[in-house]
Amino acid sequence: MYGGNSQYIPKVPQFSGEEPPLKGDVSYAEWRYEIRCLNRDSDITSSTLVQAIRRSLRGIARRTLLTVGDKASPVEILGKLDSLFGDISTHGMLMQEFFNSSQKSNESATAFGCRLEALLQTAIESGSLHKSAKNDLMRHKFWTSLRSDKLKSQTRHKYDTITSFNELLREIRIVEKELNISSTAGASQPKKGHQHAISVESDPQIASVTEMEDKFVKKLESLEQKNSQLESKLDKILNKLGSQSTSDKADAGQRSGQNKGRGRGGYNKSRGRGKWNNKGKAKNEDHPN
Repeated sequence: MYGGNSQYIPKVPQFSGEEPPLKGDVSYAEWRYEIRCLNRDSDITSSTLVQAIRRSLRGIARRTLLTVGDKASPVEILGKLDSLFGDISTHGMLMQEFFNSSQKSNESATAFGCRLEALLQTAIESGSLHKSAKNDLMRHKFWTSLRSDKLKSQTRHKYDTITSFNELLREIRIVEKELNISSTAGASQPKKGHQHAISVESDPQIASVTEMEDKFVKKLESLEQKNSQLESKLDKILNKLGSQSTSDKADAGQRSGQNKGRGRGGYNKSRGRGKWNNKGKAKNEDHPN
């Protein structure tokens, strides 16, 4: 693969050993993994591997190369780096950290699974844990330590039926994504009281129509208020006219009664005089002189 081009130097991710890590740094475990893979490649010579290591180191890790000399082999360089940056946890420490781990608030199921698996892989590589125990330990610890109760309740049947950790992780990732989409869709829907305001801000034409509606409503309210005032005035006028009409009717009734009284008196007297005159006249006719 690389034998035809002696000038080709494999690119390895950068590692500095600084705390906090420099921008672009990977962990020592990740860096060491890349070097281990290159070291197992039969097409990579020791000289090429040393050059790849030197180009990938910076900070404290690069200064460490000064202590091993310019003729150090890959084994000598890696031995020095392992003593400074390699994992020093014992089996008990690794397993305690593993069982005490739980999913963090902003940690995805994928990131949490990778973190747990890295702990067990370190124990396996150190020879303190057999590889056959990894699947069951990961499967149980991963699901029981999920942070979301809703995610656990919706994946319990998968945990009971799926025996492979990798398959279980994939199924849980699917449910986790569905829950995230559902929660995001619910949060993006505007509340009832603010839906109109949001649409107004997003469309100038709607905003113009809304202003016209507001003006119309205000004008309508003003007209209703004026109409109410006119009705009130009209009621007062009608009440006043009604009371005056009642007074006029009372006066007219009183005058009518008086007129009737006078008419009956004059008529009686007239009739009385007529009768008397007639009687007198008749008497004179019967007895002239």
